[in-house]
Amino acid sequence: GVCKLQFDDLVLEAGTYTLSFYVGDADTNYLFYAVHTDPETGNHVGLTAIDPQNPVLPDMGSTSDSLIHQLDPGITANFSVSAVPGDGEWTQWAIEYTVPSDSPMLGRPLGFLFRKPSRNAAFETRSTGAFDGPLVLDFVPALTNAGPAFAADYTTAGSTATPGADYLPLPARLAEGTNSIIPVTDLIEEGGEQLVFSLAASSNYYISGSATAVVSVLDHPMDGWRAAQFGTNATNPAVAGDTANPDGDSNLNTMEWILATDPLAADSPFTSTTFNDPNWIITYTRRKIPGVSVYAEVASALAPPAWGTGAISYEGVIGVNGDVETVAVIVPFDLDQRFIQLQIEE
Repeated sequence: GVCKLQFDDLVLEAGTYTLSFYVGDADTNYLFYAVHTDPETGNHVGLTAIDPQNPVLPDMGSTSDSLIHQLDPGITANFSVSAVPGDGEWTQWAIEYTVPSDSPMLGRPLGFLFRKPSRNAAFETRSTGAFDGPLVLDFVPALTNAGPAFAADYTTAGSTATPGADYLPLPARLAEGTNSIIPVTDLIEEGGEQLVFSLAASSNYYISGSATAVVSVLDHPMDGWRAAQFGTNATNPAVAGDTANPDGDSNLNTMEWILATDPLAADSPFTSTTFNDPNWIITYTRRKIPGVSVYAEVASALAPPAWGTGAISYEGVIGVNGDVETVAVIVPFDLDQRFIQLQIEE
């Protein structure tokens, strides 16, 4: 006999199909499947794909040529059969198909065929093999390089941050994986702004849990300093830019900000130097900035590699004003000359 089931509106796609169902047979002489029987060649059962030129599920005679892995040898099929506990001869079947993206069967309507053996050649008795459900078909689509496997719709309603001005524009739809929000670097002090990011409902996916996130777009810490120091010129890169040097003292604006010095006056980062025999005491200022360290190095000669911290007997904070620290450095003056420099590391 032949059992023909057509899956409504389902067509063959690239990916992995897992088909499961139950088979029973009371004839112990000729089971539909037994341990000594190859489930693939001994029984003719599995998925088929309808020929669009002949849209009728084919009958299987004594061969399995109507099954998809026979129609396209590029489709692999793995059979697994296990006994069901209890009385009788029931077995649970699972067939896993892997359909490649170049299969000529793609797009054909899917169907299911079940043909039990008609007779036992050895005993000349008919098989009583029977199919039983539930028939379960799971499908995992194959990923291709043609584009993202998943894309989500979203809105930014309620945001105070502006695309292009405050952050780089996002794509129209978000791809599966990590989507970065990249702030735009400028010289403008605007205050903190927010990007309200909400996934939009769609028939293509299901949203579980929270669908909204709020991302803060903050000014660079240097922007506030820039506004306070340069006023109306704060947005002029030639005056207030990171690499500008409006006071001509060889310290770029970035260094002036880190060392808390005046960017419009040619000055030294060292606020005082005194000699208290036998020590040389130097003070300097530095701004507390995450990820930035400032420390002193001394040398007995200007030629490298003489610079280092080994000759410093003490370096520590002796005062704090907001985010600016005053640091004291004590160096024993046991040589004819000493040189000092500040090292900035990011």
